[in-house]
Amino acid sequence: MSSTIFSVVDIETTGTSQSNDNRIIQFSCTFVKNKNIIGSFNSFINPEMDIPSEITKLTGITNELVKNAPTFNEFASKISSLLKDTVFVAHNVDFDFPFINKELDRVGQKMMDNMAIDTVTLSQLLLPTEKSYRLIDLSQNLNILHQHPHSSSSDAFATAKLLIILFNQIEKIPKKTIKQLISINPTLPKNTIDVFKYAYKNNVDMFNDKLLDINRLKIRKIQYKERLKIRKINYPESKGKQKNILNGVYKWNSEESKLMNSIYDNYKNSDNSKNLLVEQNNELDYDLGFLFPLVHLLNNENKIVVAVHKHSIHEDLSKTINRINKITKNNFKKLVLHSIDDYIDLNKFRDSLNIKSNSKQTEFLKCKILIWLTFTKTGDLHELNLDMKNDQNMFLKTIGNTNNKGYYMNKLKNDFNHSNVVVISHEYLYNNRHMLAKYKPYLVIKDAVDFNKQILKHYRVNFKINQNNILIRHAQYLLYQTHNQNLYDIFKDDKSTIKLVQNIDYLIKEYENYALKLQKSFEESFINKQNFITLKKGFKNPINNIELVNFIKNNKEYIDKQYSLIKQIRSLSKKIIKSNDTLKSSEKAIITTFNDRIFNLNKFFNNNILLIKNLVYMDKKVTFQNYLNVDKNADNSTLVGGLIKNDDLLKNKIYTLFNNILFMDTAIYSSDKSEFILNELELDNNNTSMIKSSYQTNLNNDYKIFYNNNKQEINLNTLDLENNNTFIMANTQEKIDEIYENIKKNGNDSLLVLCQKINGNKDKIIKKFTNSKGATIIGNYDLFMSIKNINKSINRLIVQSINSSDMYNENSNLTDLYNLMIKNSIKHIIQLSNNKGVILINDFSLINENSIKSLKNMISNHIKMFKLDSKNEIRTFNNF
Repeated sequence: MSSTIFSVVDIETTGTSQSNDNRIIQFSCTFVKNKNIIGSFNSFINPEMDIPSEITKLTGITNELVKNAPTFNEFASKISSLLKDTVFVAHNVDFDFPFINKELDRVGQKMMDNMAIDTVTLSQLLLPTEKSYRLIDLSQNLNILHQHPHSSSSDAFATAKLLIILFNQIEKIPKKTIKQLISINPTLPKNTIDVFKYAYKNNVDMFNDKLLDINRLKIRKIQYKERLKIRKINYPESKGKQKNILNGVYKWNSEESKLMNSIYDNYKNSDNSKNLLVEQNNELDYDLGFLFPLVHLLNNENKIVVAVHKHSIHEDLSKTINRINKITKNNFKKLVLHSIDDYIDLNKFRDSLNIKSNSKQTEFLKCKILIWLTFTKTGDLHELNLDMKNDQNMFLKTIGNTNNKGYYMNKLKNDFNHSNVVVISHEYLYNNRHMLAKYKPYLVIKDAVDFNKQILKHYRVNFKINQNNILIRHAQYLLYQTHNQNLYDIFKDDKSTIKLVQNIDYLIKEYENYALKLQKSFEESFINKQNFITLKKGFKNPINNIELVNFIKNNKEYIDKQYSLIKQIRSLSKKIIKSNDTLKSSEKAIITTFNDRIFNLNKFFNNNILLIKNLVYMDKKVTFQNYLNVDKNADNSTLVGGLIKNDDLLKNKIYTLFNNILFMDTAIYSSDKSEFILNELELDNNNTSMIKSSYQTNLNNDYKIFYNNNKQEINLNTLDLENNNTFIMANTQEKIDEIYENIKKNGNDSLLVLCQKINGNKDKIIKKFTNSKGATIIGNYDLFMSIKNINKSINRLIVQSINSSDMYNENSNLTDLYNLMIKNSIKHIIQLSNNKGVILINDFSLINENSIKSLKNMISNHIKMFKLDSKNEIRTFNNF
């Protein structure tokens, strides 16, 4: 493409819709040839209509600025001449290219037929680990000068720079990988696929000793590094020694020093140590605060294990570890550890390339992974920054496996053995507690308030009644599918294996028979005979525990039969996997998928049907409810339930395996004695010490907390939502839907409202918000707490309702629970806002004298609380 001129175009318009009502107000083009910028052009365009205020706010382009500019009719021939004989490039070419053509057609000019390529798509493929593909975020991460985002001249220049980076990037990709990508033939915008075809034809494959061939794939070679022994170092206990050793690397802080000394003193003599509860604030570096003293207690055998909520798993400790290594002149190493099935299985991925998926998303993802494999050093699928549980990305789960023993697993074992600090999720801690305990680690549990809830999830169910049968059909499909080979087709000439297939087929039918009997019995016991409680969108019926015990007893034969059958099916499906060495890749892929579906069926039975049986016989409090749609269709009903409280679960499952634990969170203290959190975490007050760091900065000028004192909710449409990024918190989907409907009915059409479930799942909501100019988000507490590390501030929090789920209704102290959640939310808004924020507690059911007094005691005087009960105070809220 050395002689090709690329016209990198960006336009600003009066609106994003490509209807005849919108017009171009600025056109900019930067020209690139032979990976160099050779020129540029920029002009405002008079749209012959008023520019909407939100567009002016976004772009800075006013009616006054364009009033003397040429109209598009006057400018059209100039655009045609500028773009003639060039390749059209844009960051989202499916917007700019048709918009310009629509305008050309409107004024009677010939529409463009240029080749056109899209830098968003190229970035997604060639830079697969980026968290965001917005131009502003890519520019920041790639050090591209982008002074005026949403000015088309600046955007066009930044996109041109990005294009050059992408051209350099594609030259590094092996031709074998590019050929595989082309053979997948993904659906890409306009002529974007031609960039890869050109690269395959013209790139010269240079020898690269960092790459190797595995399973017909080009893979980044893994370097195994020997563990560097750590030096035994003395902890600097005095103020002077600490200042001296931290000098030039970290600024000494008296509060941080107290925290570090307290942690070191507690653990330096294991015989006298206790559990520690540490409440964090937003001012101190708590990663340094706990890691610095603990690394001084490490030897070459033990580890520090840091368990966090899954939302925080990628909050990187690397900078802190590097800082500590610089301070101590040591070689501490960190590892983030996920479940085995979160790492790619190269065999499964290779086989998947031979099966065409009906999903364009899956085919695109295959291409993205092909390129990612040429530089990933871990095989960790989380590097792709995709939601592993999103239906569109379920392909990620099919190429990971709990039996994964391949290339990256060997590296993972090596890294684990050589690491000193291991970061895991709460769930990983629970599932792998016995393995981790062998290393006798110092265990740190961050996000501690949520720890109980995360472990309790292992004793909860939430599934559709017909889910068992759906998973059965998924497995049977691969026995009988006609549009592709099925298992009978694959082994038709293999007599011994065909008998295995026939046996599995028979066992699945038997399993299905008992599953249907169990479902029918459930419907007769709990759906057909019940008086339902009417909800806004359906019904629910609480299930009496005595009736549930009787149901389990009466259907024990069906459950036990299913248990026996699924074990046999699982065992036989593994034997089929072992017999496929001589098969084609496409056939292996079908067998692997079948085995995965049997695994999922087995997992569902164990985690739901069998769990319910075990739960009802436990001497603990359980509760179950069944939810139905408005049509009362039993197949679509959902069973929710399980343990209400842990009741020594943490003690028996976790604490017996580890020595005294360090618990950390932003909100731990619900009272002076914090009995609530001690009970939640099942900790003994006599064996637990508490550390609380006070705020050193008075935040009263920058943050205010209002609480509604009117005994009725304040109408949200009286609050200024349009000019602020706001999170509205509600506890149920019904309440969330109600708020959304009221705002959309009475609000400004220009206000972007992102509502949980209505606008997608958690990850989609966060992505849409990050990519927006600004928005109001409506969702629950969990969604709010999962919003982290975004390049956009949220400066308003409105708590409409924070009541916990029905599972917690028997909790002995709901006031403490709700106030802890509010306190945590307040601290979170301080982190999310840009140094200024306001909170409104609008759930008047939470507001009483004792509750407010308790909340004021929990929130130190660095932030004050105000009643909100008049129009003047609402005005104060809006203007803050």
